[in-house]
Amino acid sequence: MRVVWIVLMLAVGLVGCAPAPTETTEAPEPLELLTAAAGLIREVETFRLAVDVDGAPHLFEAILGDDGLVSAEFLRARAQYRAPDEFQGQVRIRYAVPIDVEVYANAVGQSYRLGNLPWIFGAFAPGFTPAMLLDEVSGFQAALTNMTDLVYVGRTSLEDGQPVHQVSGRANGAQVSSLVVGLINTTADIPLEVFVNTETGFPARITMRVPQPDGQESAFVIDIYDVNAPSEIVAPPTPQPRPTEAITAPSDLLTQPTAEATP
Repeated sequence: MRVVWIVLMLAVGLVGCAPAPTETTEAPEPLELLTAAAGLIREVETFRLAVDVDGAPHLFEAILGDDGLVSAEFLRARAQYRAPDEFQGQVRIRYAVPIDVEVYANAVGQSYRLGNLPWIFGAFAPGFTPAMLLDEVSGFQAALTNMTDLVYVGRTSLEDGQPVHQVSGRANGAQVSSLVVGLINTTADIPLEVFVNTETGFPARITMRVPQPDGQESAFVIDIYDVNAPSEIVAPPTPQPRPTEAITAPSDLLTQPTAEATP
């Protein structure tokens, strides 16, 4: 009996010392994750966007003063959105020289100015309205909920330490164009990577590769941050169109030194 009792005690001790089963975290279903993120961002009052481009130059058409519709290279953008339909930011383009274009848009229209020159009442990005960022058929909603070939890549972190879920897939270029102020002009399906904050559920970053006519690609990185931060949008004075005093952008700016903006 003594031997049996010792054996039983050893068995109980071994069971008590066994490691507890490791709890596994099930990977989220990608479409549910993206749909929830789209729903959250559509409910906010404000957010900021930072758009940077690498790789092959990305050209787009813009209206610049007397020069009218021109082809320029998109370099980057920094902007703030305020619900329901207001947007202000700075777009850096290259047209003969690098130029910083301040852009303001609301439901009524757009105004822009080149450097510190006077505001021009007119469309810098024809067809774009701020509401497109959160519309049901464009912007975040389209980019996050209409993606195909979805794959949940896993958990990772961004450079600032922000923990994120990473999802890859493809989306139609026309549907996601408003994420970069309407400056993408393609209807092709393009590869996207979406990064959703694991703690807040908000989209934190979207990257996409946009094909160029020469067969190369431009890599866009779109960061979303300062969600619901105080708005710093200040609407410019509403000037009246003055065709006889319109500004010829390149000739005006080429006579002035253009300082590189701090990233």
